[in-house]
Amino acid sequence: MRKNRILINLSMLFTASAAITAYAVNGNTPSAASMPDTPDMMSIGSLMPDDDMMHQGILLDGDSLKQAGLESKIQKAADLYKHLKWLKYENQPETEVYTTALDCYSVCVDAMKLAAKNSPDMDRCKSILRDINKDLEAGAFHYSSAGDNDRLTKFAQAYVDTHMMDAFKGEDFPLTSVYPSIVYCAASGAYNVKDYDRAIGYFDRYISTGEDKSREQIYMFLGQACINTGKYDRAITAMSDALVLYPDNYNMMLIGIQGCIDGGHPELLQTFLDKALAMKPLDEQLLNIQGKLHEDMQQYQKALDTYRKLEEIRPDNLGVARHIALCYYNLGVDFYNKSIYEEDDKIAKKYGRQSNTYFDAASMKLEEVVANDPTSLKYLKALAVSYGCLGNKEKFDNVNVRIRALGDNPIAEKSMPDLITANANDLPNFASSGKNAPSIGSKAPLYTDFAKSYVEKNLNAWAKKGEFETNDDYRKRVNETTLSQEYDRLSRKAQDEYLTAYGKKLRVTDFSLEPYDAENEVYMIKSSYGPIYLNIPRENSEAETFKANWKGVHFKNPSYYIKDNEVLISGITFVTPYGKEYSYSKTEGVTHYVPPIDIAGINIYTPDGSRPTVAPSTPTAFKPSDVDENIPYNNKPSKST
Repeated sequence: MRKNRILINLSMLFTASAAITAYAVNGNTPSAASMPDTPDMMSIGSLMPDDDMMHQGILLDGDSLKQAGLESKIQKAADLYKHLKWLKYENQPETEVYTTALDCYSVCVDAMKLAAKNSPDMDRCKSILRDINKDLEAGAFHYSSAGDNDRLTKFAQAYVDTHMMDAFKGEDFPLTSVYPSIVYCAASGAYNVKDYDRAIGYFDRYISTGEDKSREQIYMFLGQACINTGKYDRAITAMSDALVLYPDNYNMMLIGIQGCIDGGHPELLQTFLDKALAMKPLDEQLLNIQGKLHEDMQQYQKALDTYRKLEEIRPDNLGVARHIALCYYNLGVDFYNKSIYEEDDKIAKKYGRQSNTYFDAASMKLEEVVANDPTSLKYLKALAVSYGCLGNKEKFDNVNVRIRALGDNPIAEKSMPDLITANANDLPNFASSGKNAPSIGSKAPLYTDFAKSYVEKNLNAWAKKGEFETNDDYRKRVNETTLSQEYDRLSRKAQDEYLTAYGKKLRVTDFSLEPYDAENEVYMIKSSYGPIYLNIPRENSEAETFKANWKGVHFKNPSYYIKDNEVLISGITFVTPYGKEYSYSKTEGVTHYVPPIDIAGINIYTPDGSRPTVAPSTPTAFKPSDVDENIPYNNKPSKST
């Protein structure tokens, strides 16, 4: 993805030159500056050390040196501050005024690194920074009008950095309407020199201002900066938020997709893919990613449909042919194993016919693949299995001869076939965790925080007076009664949205089968949404068979609930490659209610400026949501595991 530079739009900062000049030099009128007297010349003798100093060392500990350094910087900052006041009072050249202001800022910042929190020295530095902050802003204006982008960036960053200091946390500075533009310049300066971490802080600052003029571009550069610094979870979250505001921004979708892949979060990939494919349904890159994601989900028919579209675009592409062959093969394996273990003869024959259909298609495609890649053991073995399951002994033996010639063991006849992938060691296409990528699940908000934000946003949108709505109609639609009703509706919907965003994203590869408990005939399966317990008998080696086929197990019908601000799993069914089903259901403590959101903390704005009161209704019981099988999941840590 191309990395753009942010161009500083000087017109965003420009005001009339005269106005800038007036603002720059006319601050508070200080008293006349007291300049230091000319020092007297020292006698030569006073520079000679006395005998005592020559014969004994004078050692200073680290604290003493630190204090001496602090005092020196405090004094220098005070001198620069006094000089700045004198320059402004005497109407000295603007460049000298602003240069002194920036020097004073830098020295104060250095001093604050040495000063103790809440100490007099810290307070003195903060007082100086508060007072010169307007000079830094004026300096940004001055160098903007002069076309000096380097100096503009330095002053803009110093001005904004002051507001972002921990020392001023919770303190509000007087800001003008052009503040977002100055933040934009600070961000662009950091981004263009590839100081992405610093740029991210400025991007966040710009978004927090609520300014929408350049917000779309800021979001895109924020996403790219997060990708460049390996903050993939942050990139995904930022693009998810941005696409709510700019649903047609294709570049944001691509950044989100890149964040999911590079950061090892395929469980979040489908949402971005759906949006991107809706805009470009025949994009080769998107179709390739979609096909691979379907394969990882063991949704081989969907993957096959996707790769067929790619084959129409790239009919002679070997990579596409490999994936199509394996989709046919895995579908054949699935139905073949079902037919073996199905007790109903009629259904077993049906599965057998379906298996033959897919293996027949797989063998033709695999022949095409091995003709172009004759030494690929993976595809030769898949071809041998296909012929073996079809009962074509002659071709089965011929392929085994080729496998032996390549120095590998031949495929056993009538063996139970396994699912395979196009990757070495049959690894998934997309790893479930990326290098240096923190778990995005750790970034999932608490349910109460999520719900409050969701309700506030949508309640305000609902309470907004329509352009063609009369005052009487508006009062009928928005009143305390209807507001309470809408609040209740949105609270319930917030729960569904939370489960969709942070719950219903489970993947087969996210389960861990623990050792069998022979005494209780139970397997424990670890998941990030709590442990799952499956009762599987030891009789007839059923438990052993389940473990032997664990790699091919898939699941369906997971259900979820919220407890203690976390998403937990309440039920699920595991299906073996031979069609046997085992279900888990947690009934105790599952039914829950929608936690009431503190409406007192929600801001609701009406046209007349009033703030209606809302009385939440009694919380209602909620049934856990059911979802389709094998949906990717958010790797959210659970205390239960």
